[in-house]
Amino acid sequence: MSIISALQVECIYRLRHTWTGLGNKDRAAYRRLEELFSQNDNCRRQREHMNSISLPGIPYLGLYLSDLTYTNVAQPRINGKPTAVWFTKINSIIDKIAYFQQSEYCELIL
Repeated sequence: MSIISALQVECIYRLRHTWTGLGNKDRAAYRRLEELFSQNDNCRRQREHMNSISLPGIPYLGLYLSDLTYTNVAQPRINGKPTAVWFTKINSIIDKIAYFQQSEYCELIL
């Protein structure tokens, strides 16, 4: 995501000669990544992708940290105490992160 964001910075995006030097295959790959990391619909495509991948995997934690922050701020509290809905939503986000911690990389070839 950081690489795609950096490539979208105006001073980089204006490098017309560099962009025209990319082959069709590379442009298509860039467009797919640009679509995947789009901020549209609350990062819908990125969320769908993260939910569809199997282990081993490395999640983009920024997405989950944003969700935790938003949930903590947005969920109503009763007498200053979190509700069952708050606990359920926070637990769901933490479960998604914990899922990726089950990854084993014993077959990883370097």
